[in-house]
Amino acid sequence: IDDTKTMYAIKKGDTWSEWQTSNTFTGLTHNTEYIVKTKTTDKVDNSAESQELTIKTYFESISETKVYDKWLEAFKTKVW
Repeated sequence: IDDTKTMYAIKKGDTWSEWQTSNTFTGLTHNTEYIVKTKTTDKVDNSAESQELTIKTYFESISETKVYDKWLEAFKTKVW
C-alpha cells in the first residue's frame, strides 16, 4: 500500500466532506456525533473504502479529531 494514497472523509450533518490526505478534521462541535471513513488506493490503483464509523466528540471543547486507518487492519479513532 502506498500510504500517500490514503484519504479521509467526515460526514457533518447530511454532507460528506471532500476526500483529504490529512487525518485531522477541524471545526467540529463538542458532544456531537460524526461519521468517518477512509479510502485507500494501492500502487496499481485498486481502491477500497472502509466501513463507516460513528464517533462522538467529547463534552469539552476540542481542537481536532484524528482518524487512523491502515489497510486490512481494524478502523481506529482518536478524539483529542
